[in-house]
Amino acid sequence: MNNILTRVEGVVNDITERKNAEAALLINEQRLDQIYNTVSDIIFMVTLQEDGRFQFASVNLSFLKSTGLDKELVIGKYLDEVIPPASFNFVNEKYNQCITEKKAAVVGRWSTHLDEKPVLSISTLYWMKTANVS
Repeated sequence: MNNILTRVEGVVNDITERKNAEAALLINEQRLDQIYNTVSDIIFMVTLQEDGRFQFASVNLSFLKSTGLDKELVIGKYLDEVIPPASFNFVNEKYNQCITEKKAAVVGRWSTHLDEKPVLSISTLYWMKTANVS
């Protein structure tokens, strides 16, 4: 043998469609993020963990401005790590009610804001079933 290359084999996959879909998805995510973070309403998402505790998955800028908290102090934290102890049982009960009844719950409550002024908070909690994505 004289070690001369006589043949090359290969496979070519056209990934144009996948790349176009990824680009469209990125644009859509950016648009949704822009809406999520520019509305004045406080929006957040908590997920119900297997141990029955609620964990913050997402918060918008209005949530952060209203609470005075940094995103790093909220995302991934459990409800009892973020919600003040005086409000925790009430809030946790309402979240559980929303999950149990699988419907929206309107919650109104007077609380003391960070600047010590009483604030009436009216929230609508929505139950959503999401697919597990791995």
